[in-house]
Order: sequence, then structure tokens, then C-alpha cells
Amino acid sequence: MSHYTCSNCDAPHYIFGTTTSFHKAATDLSLDVLGELPLVPLVSAGGDTGKPFLLSPAAVGDNQASGARELSLTMEKVARRIWQKVESSAS
Repeated sequence: MSHYTCSNCDAPHYIFGTTTSFHKAATDLSLDVLGELPLVPLVSAGGDTGKPFLLSPAAVGDNQASGARELSLTMEKVARRIWQKVESSAS
């Protein structure tokens, strides 16, 4: 988790500090950063109950929980990048 997106101002707040050192470490190790996941409090609750948050009612539909849309879009982007890597290595 890299940040919390405030539902009042839609701005990301880096409560654990900026991701600068994370990106630098990835660059130093020649690794791609696949995405920066927002902190979504309900993800923890889903983990505690064994139900993935992205499959919960709070993650889909018109009444998405705070950060749910950002989380699902980031996870989709990560999945697409991984799939591209798999496809290119299979060629």
C-alpha cells in the first residue's frame, strides 16, 4: 500500500512517506514498478474474513467504498502489465 486517497479532496496522502525510495530501489534492481496500491481500509476486513475485497459488494457498483475504484483500476493495470510480460516472454 502506497497511499490513502482522501474521499473529501481526492488527493493521495502518502502516510508512509513518498514512494521515491521505493522507485529508486526498483530502478537499482532493474525491476518494473507495476503499480502503487491505495490503502483501502476494507481490504483488511476482507482479509480477516477470507473474502477478497475486490469481490465484495463494497468494491463494485455505484456505491464503491472509498478508494475501491482506484484499487481495482490499479490491480487491472498490474494484471495487464504482467500478462504483457508473459506474452512477450512466450514469443
